[in-house]
Amino acid sequence: IADMTFVYGRWERDLLVERSVYRDEEVVVAGAPRLDLVPPSSPRERDATRRELGARAGERLVVHSTSWGSQIQRFYTPAALDAILDRPLPGVHVVLKLHPSERAEQGEAYRRLIEQLARSRGFAPPRVSVVWRVDLFRLLRAADAHLGLYSTVLTDAVAAGTPNLLLTPFATRDIL
Repeated sequence: IADMTFVYGRWERDLLVERSVYRDEEVVVAGAPRLDLVPPSSPRERDATRRELGARAGERLVVHSTSWGSQIQRFYTPAALDAILDRPLPGVHVVLKLHPSERAEQGEAYRRLIEQLARSRGFAPPRVSVVWRVDLFRLLRAADAHLGLYSTVLTDAVAAGTPNLLLTPFATRDIL
């Protein structure tokens, strides 16, 4: 049995101490290495990132962080994209942020899927950009929303101050 448990933040610490069997001296808030190094954002940086992504004035930028794994790529991502493309999305620019383990071709497959889903329902697809190697926090801070599936990027979006759209197309587990 461990003598000490290190957690990311006060919320986890309070949960273990106040609602579980841990004693106060057994839990230490150590921080989250990924999040502790995130520099603060500025409106200038947000605007610059949006320009680099080709976002137009007044356009809403929705970042979808894709996930690795053939099952997620084959079933979950298409079902999630199908769920948000049930109506026209005028003024929305979808940015697909590929998982580091994916290849660029996967981005084009997602783009084709978005186009086919929209057209099959009789409306124009939203504008789509695909990015791969990009500063994730800079991207999230430039976004109006983040669409996530079973990913640590959901937490990153919270840290960046970006609202999450949580889609669970299959009720197999609690993503929170």
